[in-house]
Parts: sequence; C-alpha cells; structure tokens
Amino acid sequence: MRICRVRGLNAALMLGVLGSLAVDASSQEVKHGSAIYTCTNAAGRTLTRDRPIAECMDREQRVLNSDGSLRTVLQPSLTSDERAVHEEAERRKAQERANKQEAIRRDRNLLARFPNEAAHNKARDAALNATRSGIQPRSSAWPTCRRSASRCSTRPSSTRARTCRASSRGRSSRWT
Repeated sequence: MRICRVRGLNAALMLGVLGSLAVDASSQEVKHGSAIYTCTNAAGRTLTRDRPIAECMDREQRVLNSDGSLRTVLQPSLTSDERAVHEEAERRKAQERANKQEAIRRDRNLLARFPNEAAHNKARDAALNATRSGIQPRSSAWPTCRRSASRCSTRPSSTRARTCRASSRGRSSRWT
C-alpha cells in the first residue's frame, strides 16, 4: 500500500513538471501571425522589419499581415508645431461636441418642463407679470424727472450739466 502512494505521488509530480515545461515551450514559440512593417526611406530604399522602423518615423509605414495583405498604415510622427495644431483641432472638436450635447440636454429639459407651447406661454406670462409689476411704481416718477430736465435745459450749457448733476444727487448747486 505504501508503494502505491509513492507511485501516485511520483506520477503527480511528473505531470506537474511536464505541464510547466509545456507552458514554457509555448511561450517561447515564434509568432507566425506577427506584423510586417515596410516603408521607403529618404534614399528610395524599401525597408522591411518586424517592428516599427526608426528610420521611417517621419514618413508613413505600411503594416502588413503575414500573407502580405495590408493591415493598417501608421502615420508619421508629428513635429511639435504639427502636434500643437492637431491638439487644438481636437480640442475644438471636443468643445463642439460638448456644446452640441449641452444643447440637446437643454432642449430635453425644456421639453420635460414645458410639454407644450401653452404651458410655456403661461409660465412666460407669469414671469413677465412679476417683472412688469416691479417696474410699474417707478414709472410714476418719470414726469418729475422730465420736469427737472426741462428746467435744466433752459439754463446755459456750461452750467446745465453741473446743475443737473447736483440736483440729481439731491443737493443744491452752488453755481446757480
């Protein structure tokens, strides 16, 4: 019985070792589906590598599948000025998107608050009536202002401004 336990333990140990070796071997395999990078350098030579080509960072690089079909095209790296222009354009686009989303949100909120035009007109009239009632008592003071303005206009122009300023402050003018 003791021999069976040892054999079982040895078998389990062997399976574990073989399993770890298989994992190591599969991780070290050459990738057959890796990409192929190709570009034409400044001298006109076509360069082909298995990773992005440093000599062609200023020009576009074609990324090919293992069968030679085009996967994608890598655009050239941007200079600092080009990058700044590109970032500004991206910021402008993001701002336009945000403005558009804000307009949509505002319209949605208006529709939720005022489901039809009659409800909107009713709320608008109520708000305007509150404003009109605040303006009404002040309009009774306008004739008094007009009378004092006509009094100012009968004086010579040099003293008119000083007198009107002084009378508008509630003081008597010393130049009259």
